[in-house]
Amino acid sequence: MKSFKEFHKLNEAEPQQQQQQAQQTNPASTPENPTAAPKPAPQPAPAAPQQPAQQSQPASQETRNALAAKIKPQYEVAKAVVEGIHQAFQNDCGKVTKYDAMGKQIKQFEAQIRNACKTAISIVEQSHFDVHNWDNCSPKSYKGITLHSDRDMDMLKLCAAMIVFYNSLLGKN
Repeated sequence: MKSFKEFHKLNEAEPQQQQQQAQQTNPASTPENPTAAPKPAPQPAPAAPQQPAQQSQPASQETRNALAAKIKPQYEVAKAVVEGIHQAFQNDCGKVTKYDAMGKQIKQFEAQIRNACKTAISIVEQSHFDVHNWDNCSPKSYKGITLHSDRDMDMLKLCAAMIVFYNSLLGKN
């Protein structure tokens, strides 16, 4: 193992080695004229400034269509729930005489649309889609979808939010 003195000797030799290397690379600098300026290295041309991507630009129609295609099954669930509610009440709730049977059906409708909302949210988040830009989609309908666990959001509101969000991805906003 080296002692402290040996390390000190190594550090003293470094400046001399650096001067010798500088003289070899810069012949204008001599021991008699150590202040001779070394030739400046050619500077690379400055790169053109890169413009940051504008985040306020609306998403391309292709991106919106791709997202719409991904959430189409959830849109279909929303339409099916509305159609199921319509048919259930059109035929007088199947002529049931006890509320429990109809109550179970209502809970099933709610569970279907709430799960569809959860799935739609995860798809949108995974795609990193800007849902706050009115040019991309309907932010208000997406916010309605995100409130799927709120007691005050009934299944009709959730179905409407899902359908309007899907339509906003396909249409012009």
